[in-house]
Amino acid sequence: MARNSCCSGYINITQDDMEVTIMHQLFFFSPCHYMQAGLKVVMEGAPVRVITVVRPGDILSAPPSRGNRLVLVSVPAREPKVAARASLFLWQLMSLQAAGHLPEVFCLLLSDIPDRKFPCLKENLSAVSLRDRLLEAVTRPGKHRLNPQRSCELSALQEKILTASLAGASVDEMARMLNISRRGVFAGRSALMHKLGVKNRLGLMGLTGRDVM
Repeated sequence: MARNSCCSGYINITQDDMEVTIMHQLFFFSPCHYMQAGLKVVMEGAPVRVITVVRPGDILSAPPSRGNRLVLVSVPAREPKVAARASLFLWQLMSLQAAGHLPEVFCLLLSDIPDRKFPCLKENLSAVSLRDRLLEAVTRPGKHRLNPQRSCELSALQEKILTASLAGASVDEMARMLNISRRGVFAGRSALMHKLGVKNRLGLMGLTGRDVM
C-alpha cells in the first residue's frame, strides 16, 4: 500500500490515502417542529449535522466535532411572539459569550425583519438556495462571527421587571411590588426590551419563564 512520503519539504499524499470527511455542526433555534424537520431534510447528505436547540446552553452540552459550529436562529417577521423568543435566545447567547463560555460564536439569522444587527438569510429562500447558503456559511463562518451589539447584563430593576412580566403582572401591580411609579415601570420595561432585543411589549408578554430558564 502506498504511503505518505516527505521529500525536499513537500508532502505527497497518494490516492490510496483515505479522505476524512469533516462534519460541521449547525445549531438551529426554532420552536416550529415543521421547520426543524424541514431543515434536516434540506441538509441531508451534506457534511453538516443539524442540532435543534431550545436555549444556548444546549450548545455547550453538544460534543464538539472537528468541523465548524454555526448557530442559525429563526426570527419570523409575522410571528411577534416567536420573534421575541428568538431575541431572548440571542441575548442569552451573547451573555454566554460575554461570560467566556462561548468565546467564539458564529451566528446567522433566518429572518425578513429589517435593521437587524446580525447577518440574515431571507425566510422564503428555496430549498436549494437555503442549502447552498448554509453550506457556504458553515464552511466559511468568519464573516458570521457574533459581535455583541449591546450590553448583556440586566440591572436589578430590569431583572425584577422581567420576572414580574413573565408572571403576567400588570403595570400597576409592578409599580406596587417594586415601589416605583408607573412611569418608572414604563421606563424600566423599555430599557429591558431594548437590551433583550424585543420589539414591543406584546413580544415581552409572549415570553414565559420556561424561555428564560
